[in-house]
Amino acid sequence: MRICLIDIDGHNYPNLALMKLSAWHKARGDTVELTSPLEAFENGRFNAGYASKVFTFTPMPELPEWVEVGGSGADLQKRLPDEIEHLYMISQNSSSKL
Repeated sequence: MRICLIDIDGHNYPNLALMKLSAWHKARGDTVELTSPLEAFENGRFNAGYASKVFTFTPMPELPEWVEVGGSGADLQKRLPDEIEHLYMISQNSSSKL
């Protein structure tokens, strides 16, 4: 599958939820790409997508219906599934947990 990830805030802060989603999908052999909201509309390019919004002051862009939106700036009740939320990410250069 081809997965798009969208950091709605785009303030160059690492987005932990998007990193966890990326690791989970890559572990299953999916192709993951960090994209802009506009790129998500490219017909047939992606099979699924996720967008994360941390800050409430960031405007919400128009997104395709199939992109799942979460984050404290969008929906405080929505959570990552437990298998993704509690995923341990291992650095390629170290065996320590990140």
